[in-house]
Formats: sequence, structure tokens, C-alpha cells
Amino acid sequence: MKTSFLPVLALPLVLSACGGGSTPSTAINLPVTASGTILAAQLGATQTSSTGANGTEYTTTPTEVQASDRTSSGLAITVSSTADPSGSTTRPRRQEALVDTLTDVAVTGALDRGATFTDVAGVEGTTYFEESSFGDTNARTDARTQIAGVSVYLVGTPRELVLHDVSAIEVSSFDSVTNEGVFGVGFIGNETAVASVPTANQATYSSAILVQNGYYRRGANAIASMRLQDASTKDAPSFDIIADFGAATLTADIANLELVGEQIGNTNDDNLLTDQVAGLFMQADITGNSASGTQMWFTDAAGNQLDIFSGPPVGETAALVSGGFFGEDAAEVAMSGILEGTIFIDDMDSGDSSVTLTGPVGFILSLTAGGAQ
Repeated sequence: MKTSFLPVLALPLVLSACGGGSTPSTAINLPVTASGTILAAQLGATQTSSTGANGTEYTTTPTEVQASDRTSSGLAITVSSTADPSGSTTRPRRQEALVDTLTDVAVTGALDRGATFTDVAGVEGTTYFEESSFGDTNARTDARTQIAGVSVYLVGTPRELVLHDVSAIEVSSFDSVTNEGVFGVGFIGNETAVASVPTANQATYSSAILVQNGYYRRGANAIASMRLQDASTKDAPSFDIIADFGAATLTADIANLELVGEQIGNTNDDNLLTDQVAGLFMQADITGNSASGTQMWFTDAAGNQLDIFSGPPVGETAALVSGGFFGEDAAEVAMSGILEGTIFIDDMDSGDSSVTLTGPVGFILSLTAGGAQ
């Protein structure tokens, strides 16, 4: 029998904290087969492994920030999870459940230049449930492809978010021959039937960034991590996503942000990298039960698009946004984005005299937010 443990997702993402409270016993949503969409980029990568209660688990991490391939539209993904007959179920609290599971991951299509995710089946891992959430799958025991999901945010606090019909996900595949990885962010869940998506009026979704990965170039042969956080609470940002069904737009205009991460000479991940970034804007056009677009950029304290960024070479895609509606009558929403370009980091050359950065440096940021009405 395997020993279950509370999930610590070692893929490079930011997770929300879970809290306490007295609620009925959580439901276990298994077996489940869910469909959704991912956005992806191919980057130079490295892979590490560690051995724990669930066996050997793999983590794929970028070594570059300039994508060699990327998606110009979302790729379809299907994830199926079943209870592992040789595993167990652990209930740390009545409103929590951690189930040993076997997971299949299948991605349809390829990135623009032909890079693909590797489909895998029967990957050992766990699925975590909190207050009858959709379920957070964590399957990293196959070196070829790893997946991790998040559907809860700050449970037990006034800003609690529990999604019942959708989970934010990140997926990575690693090629040990070329030392390249394909990295994706997106969402899976119970998609709203197209006929049930409103065609008029607006809906406001209380939302949060559930998954995010960010990196910037720190010298010729090194990169450093970065992420967005709420400037006041220092948590992953929470905000409203607005669906204007009449105008057919899905918008996230996030304010009061800080861009933080590692700096040269200081590997803590909470250093303020630049005081110019104070927000993030994302918008996509709604078609049926999904949304897509290319409007994603950082904003200043006044909400204006920052003009200090320049994208990759002409002809490349620097920003991509995807969204989807889930549950009855579009009760829940998910929104993903990948932003790639250049950025000025404050005091870039401080702390390490062997590395001096001049001018803007390349960066890539990917994230998925989820929300409920």
C-alpha cells in the first residue's frame, strides 16, 4: 500500500494556502474524465527527480526564457483520474481528502513548429479534494510528462475560493535527448454546454491566480524565477474576472500587484524586481463556451499599458490568452495567459560582480486564474 501525503507540487508553480473550518465531509469526485485547454511554449529545460512516499517523482524546469516553439491557439487536453486500487484515501480533516490515483493525460495537436506533449497513462500520484472541490491532480511519477492542478484558494479565509467544476492545471513534458521541455498552463473541468452560456448581460466572477510560472534571464547562462503577488497581502492575487456576454469579451484587469522573485546575489523569491509593474491586463473574445485572444500586458499604477516592453522577433507571438466556462449556466470561469518579452529589472547587477546585465532582459510568464459567480 502506498502512503498518501498532503500534496506539495514540486513543479514550478505558486499554490494557494488551505485553511480550517467545520464543514461536512468532502465529496470525492472519482473516477473523472475532464476536458479543457492549455497554452504552451517550448524551452530549453532540465529535469530532476526525488524519491518519496509515492515513489520517484520528476520536476521539469526551464533553462531558457526565449521560446523555440509556442502555441498560437489553445490545445485540447483530456485528463482522466481513477482511484489507485493499490493505494489509499487519507482524510486529514472532514473537509479534506487525499486519494491515491492513476492519471491519463492526452493532448491533441502540436505547437506551431511541431513540438508536442507526450501522452501518458496510468501515472501514479494523488488527487486532493477540499470542501467538495473539483479535485487537484498531482501526477509526477512519469519522467515524460507531469501534471499538477489547483481548484482551491485560501480556504477558511474571507477570500476563500472553492471551484467545483474546474481546476487550473500546469503540464510539462521533457525530452532527455534534446534537453527541451514543453510547458503548458490551462484548465480542465465540466464544460458548460454552449446553449447554456448567456448571450447578454454581464457576469462577475470572484477569482484568483491559481497557477503561475515566471522566469527572466539573469546572465548569459542563467535564469531566475519571478511571480506576481498582491502588494498588500503578499498572497497570490485575487480579483474579478468580468464576462460581458453582450460584447462577447472576457476580461481580467488586475491592480495592486508586485512583480517579485529572485535577484542576483539573493535567491529569496520575494525581492521586488521592478516598481514599474503594478498590474496585469488580460482580455479574450468569447465564442460559445470558450474565449481566446492576444491581449495581455503589464500595467502601471494608473492602469496604463507599460511601454517599456518589447516582444520577441517580428513574426513571433508575444502574448496569448484562453478562457472557458464551466458548470451549469457558466457558473465558473477559467482564464490562462502566456506573456513573453523583455523587461527592465531594478538593480540588475547588484550583489554579484561577475554578472552585469545591461538593458532589458528576456522574460516569460504563464498563469491560470479561476473564479466563480
